[in-house]
Amino acid sequence: MTCVALSDLHVGWDKQPVCVRLSRLWHYRGGLENGPVKVVHMVLLDAQGNHGYATVPTDILGAYIDMLHEGVVYEFSQFAVHPRPIILNPVDAPLMIKFTQFTVIKNCFHLNDEFPEWTFHLTPINELPPANDTPQNYIDVIGVITAISPMKAIRVPHTLSRVFKRHVLLSDDNGNELGITLWGERVVRFNGESVHFMGQTEPAVVIFVGATVFVNEGSKELSGGCACKWYVNHDIPDISVFRSRLPPSFPAIEHLPAPSRIVLQAQHDDVLPTSLLIHLMNINLYHKEAGTFRCNVTVTRVSHLKKWWATFCTGCHYMSKPAAMSLSQPDVYTCGRRSCSCTSATVR
Repeated sequence: MTCVALSDLHVGWDKQPVCVRLSRLWHYRGGLENGPVKVVHMVLLDAQGNHGYATVPTDILGAYIDMLHEGVVYEFSQFAVHPRPIILNPVDAPLMIKFTQFTVIKNCFHLNDEFPEWTFHLTPINELPPANDTPQNYIDVIGVITAISPMKAIRVPHTLSRVFKRHVLLSDDNGNELGITLWGERVVRFNGESVHFMGQTEPAVVIFVGATVFVNEGSKELSGGCACKWYVNHDIPDISVFRSRLPPSFPAIEHLPAPSRIVLQAQHDDVLPTSLLIHLMNINLYHKEAGTFRCNVTVTRVSHLKKWWATFCTGCHYMSKPAAMSLSQPDVYTCGRRSCSCTSATVR
């Protein structure tokens, strides 16, 4: 069967077999570290170096989750091709592959040496985009590791669950610094002690991929969840070029203080008190009653008379509406804040 290049895919259910290396793979569990896998995400590379994005949806996970392994070359066929999602794209390909119950997987181990292994789009540390609740793309960066914190188990607000957290500090070849916070299973996989030992005798140059931007005490940082991966001192041309620009002498990796024991500002040491909805609805806000409560409710219906979603500006997060020329340009919006000139919006 003749395979199609990832760049030649077109939207639809037509037979478009591809031969690709599974460059990156991660499991999305819906924010629950030990919860069931909801979606499998993959970054793909074909022999020509074209990259692509693929997912295995929840309803067919059981048939494929044990057949897919990072780094292996496969032939995929009988899948659906869709436009890529509007948020959290790991690559800039315009289309994505979505597995169906008919998808066929064939191992091609004999082709492993003929396919590239890595793909990323590096963003300079000093050019990170603004933090966004619904970021369009994941962020990839390169730098030399200057400090690492120990792994710490902390509690998630309003729950009894705990999650691992670790800070890593990077610097580019111009001295710009960037903090990265790793979460959950990513912390366990990042061998901080081994990297710290390495960084005592040679620069630990790393490429982090699949991160998102957030603001911590006024400064931009990166957050690394389930999609985050890293390549420390790998034989990658970008890492070799970066190392060549470093000065002959370099500071050894230092120890950062352990992360805070809480994830967010609001945190309680005891179990949250449970309150009834009728109590919460009758709180006198003028008395500013302090406290955080847990309230268990059952959604009995969703009104079909009122729209439960809205479009928000991707720049300032203010409500947006379709622009006057929306009939001819449906993706153009006008932000409700007059001082904002952003013309894109996302549904929330």
